[in-house]
Amino acid sequence: MKTLRILFITLLFMTLGVRAQQLQTIQGTITDGKNPIENVIISVEGSENRVFSDAQGQYLIEAKAGDLLTYSLMGMKDYIIRVEERTRFLNVIMIPDVTELQEVTVTNSNRKSQAELLKEYPINKRLIRT
Repeated sequence: MKTLRILFITLLFMTLGVRAQQLQTIQGTITDGKNPIENVIISVEGSENRVFSDAQGQYLIEAKAGDLLTYSLMGMKDYIIRVEERTRFLNVIMIPDVTELQEVTVTNSNRKSQAELLKEYPINKRLIRT
């Protein structure tokens, strides 16, 4: 009876371990709060598994419970979300990554003097005399 109980407990833990390692399909939509965002990179951290969101902001990726999904797009803040056993849908709202500059220094300018513009008026038809 005792060996039967140990065997049952061992099988129970083995099935739980196998269940935790199964791939699950995760899908969702990525927006900026109003509009879908395309070409967002969704990747499973620590692996080469990655996909891109389509024109409607939708994606489909496979991951295991415990994996970290990284959502990244230039100009937007990156998000890292842990996959749980019940995770099937992840809709993400991305926000802009705004950096405020302390100071801007102009080192060179392409502005032309009035004399240079007078020489260029007859040659360049896109210039308008004002």
